[in-house]
Order: sequence, then structure tokens, then C-alpha cells
Amino acid sequence: MYVGKALINPDSKQRDFYLKRYDKDANHMLVEAFSGEGVIASPLIKYKDYNIRICHPYGIIESDLHHVIEQVISRLGMHYDDQNIVAIALMILQTIWRPKSKHTFKACLGNCNDFQVICSGMIAEAFQSVGYPIVPVLLPQSQKDAFNENNPYGGDLIMRHYSQITPKDFDLSPNFEVIKYNIIGTTPFDYKSLWINRH
Repeated sequence: MYVGKALINPDSKQRDFYLKRYDKDANHMLVEAFSGEGVIASPLIKYKDYNIRICHPYGIIESDLHHVIEQVISRLGMHYDDQNIVAIALMILQTIWRPKSKHTFKACLGNCNDFQVICSGMIAEAFQSVGYPIVPVLLPQSQKDAFNENNPYGGDLIMRHYSQITPKDFDLSPNFEVIKYNIIGTTPFDYKSLWINRH
């Protein structure tokens, strides 16, 4: 998750560490989680050669976004929950093998403790802590229920447990704008001259 320069704010305890390690790149930082490494902070430039997609939360209140960023930062140093990945894989396979089977949307997957996370679950938990929906479960609505123009879903929602959220869910969520990184920018784009041999 992109946290910008939050790690080098004047009140940050690790300001000097990140400035010394990443210099000007510390202005654009990510917090991410990897198996074997746990939750770490990395400069955005690490992904300069990757084809990335940015999921931007639509309409989130600034104070809520600040809380989300602070919560994700507080997870730095935590271990990776490999069991969570296995449990998600089994859940997905179950929907393929037994499509009519049901699972509890509130159930915690993985080791379910305060010391281990996966990247998508860590980010999901932070957004859910301020009530921001990712891929909620929609409760059936009867015709007599009044229409609420402030609720685009048209019914009441149940939050999935954050440990069930996968990276794909942020991409598919109607609440996140998907922005593709544009390597062209505002420069001229002569696409016919890109190829070594078109034939």
C-alpha cells in the first residue's frame, strides 16, 4: 500500500532511518508483505520497471485515509501468515469443486493472531476499520424496503473477514478506481517505431 512520505513525517520515530536509507525516494514509500520477509517498507521506485495498476479508494474521507495509512504502518515488522494463503486457496477450490457450498463470510482464515498477516488482508483490515467497503456481502432486500439514495448497493451489507480478501478483490471492487500506469505520459507516442521486426 502506498503511504507516501508518512514514514518521514517530522513526528515519525523512523524518519532518520528511512531518509538515510532511501534519501529522496523516502518521499514515495509502500508498505507491503512477503512470505519470508513479513511486513516491510519499500520505495515506490522499486517497481519502476513493472506494469502496475493502482487501486484508488473512491470518495474516502481524508481523516479515514490517514487512519488507514497509520494502521498499515503500525504493521511493519509483523510476520507473514503463510497459513492464510493456504486457507484462501482451499476456499477458492471449494467454490470450484462444490459451487453450491456455503462458507461463513465472517470466518477468519489462517493463523488468526495479532502477529501475522498477508498483504491484502492487512490492507483490507485497515480499510474496514473505518467502515470502507471492499467486496462486502449484500443482504437480500425485499421490495418493501425503502430505497436509500446514499447506498449504491441497494441493500444492507456484511463485511467479509479481512483474512478472506485477496488482491483481486481490490481490482474488482466498485469502490476502487483502477488506474493503469501510463509510461507514455504526455510525450509523443510513435507506436509504429517500437518494433524490431513486425513480420
